Amino acid sequence: MDSSDVICDHPLFTDNKNHTIEEVKLRLSELEDREAIMKLPAILFIGILLLIGLMGNFLVCAVYHLKFPPSTSKYFIMTLAIFDLLNCTIAIPAEMADLRFDYHFNSPDVCRVMRLTISFSTSASAGILLAIATDRYRKICHPFERQMNSRETKLGIFLAIFGALMVSWPATLLYGRSTRIIEGVRVADCAFDDSVRNTCYPQIYIAILTAMCLTSMGVLIVLYTLIILRVWKQKKLRARFQSPVISEPVNSSRCDCFKKLNCFDSLDSRSASTEVDIYNVDQSMMEEKRKSNSNQNHSVRTTLMLLLVTAVFIISFIPYFALQILKNAVTNFEQNLHCNHVAMVAYKFFLRSFFINSAVNPIIYSFFNTQFRLECKEFLKRVFCSRGSNCSRSSDSNEPIDNANVPEVTKYQKAEATVF
Repeated sequence: MDSSDVICDHPLFTDNKNHTIEEVKLRLSELEDREAIMKLPAILFIGILLLIGLMGNFLVCAVYHLKFPPSTSKYFIMTLAIFDLLNCTIAIPAEMADLRFDYHFNSPDVCRVMRLTISFSTSASAGILLAIATDRYRKICHPFERQMNSRETKLGIFLAIFGALMVSWPATLLYGRSTRIIEGVRVADCAFDDSVRNTCYPQIYIAILTAMCLTSMGVLIVLYTLIILRVWKQKKLRARFQSPVISEPVNSSRCDCFKKLNCFDSLDSRSASTEVDIYNVDQSMMEEKRKSNSNQNHSVRTTLMLLLVTAVFIISFIPYFALQILKNAVTNFEQNLHCNHVAMVAYKFFLRSFFINSAVNPIIYSFFNTQFRLECKEFLKRVFCSRGSNCSRSSDSNEPIDNANVPEVTKYQKAEATVF
């Protein structure tokens, strides 16, 4: 037997005596409880992600649905939030149970649903991020060409969901109850089922998923690199042609002209009206230019927000992919971790790193989108203060401040509807 095929020596008993099956089962339970305490930081970590993801993605769905005008970004962001909610409601609780029970996870159906949910939501999110990157590339790099409309957006979402289903359905056949024998007792875990564990299908499935994810990440990196270069070039051009030295003489000359119009009655009325018309045209052009610059700034800000969402998605999967490569390259890699508790806890922790993007996305939206942040505050105020008299008095006292902010929010919403 090759040395790499040997599982580490992990004895349950050190007294060199024969023990009954019941004693072995009791010892396994004690060992499982002890390892669960060591894995408590990982369990608490993904539990915090669950709470943040549930509340944050629910707010994203509610606020974007109720308060934002129809746009491509609205549909994409809401779809991502729905996939993250799937992870938070189904996958993360099942993963917490899998973390808790290393030897007694005897629920193959729960295991299949969990792996199906993770595979589906991850693949669908990758597809949506590809559609988002394509949409932002067309808006930034080709702004004068035809842009993605509502119908094409919904079609892209449908294709992402359909493709994710095609990729993830084999998980229901491959995953289930993985068993092994310890001191004559059969223990079970959530992994590739015993019926396929010694076949080539698990490796093929993992290889296909890895290749698709790496390809998607490569395309995302290329698209956003082109977008960043385009934004950088546009910023340099705008800085070159919007120098304040050019604008000041024009303004001073207009002021001198109006002083002359007001002080000298001998000026011809026709020439005066012509100057006023020219001034109005210039003011109109300046206003249109200001609106165009404002819309462009909102578009760039939205692109940066979605770029950060994509970056978090990619970075959160790096530890998972690295551990999967080690797991498939080293024989008995996962079993041997039970002999090194620190390595085992770190492995269990970083193997769930991809859940980070399910909780972080709403935080990114609130940081970059002022209207989303304000609407979330208003929504939470209505939910928690709907039946309290103190809240009603507080809202009444703040009413002038809220009314003062209404025009700015409405203006931002109109600009967002144009740019998004």
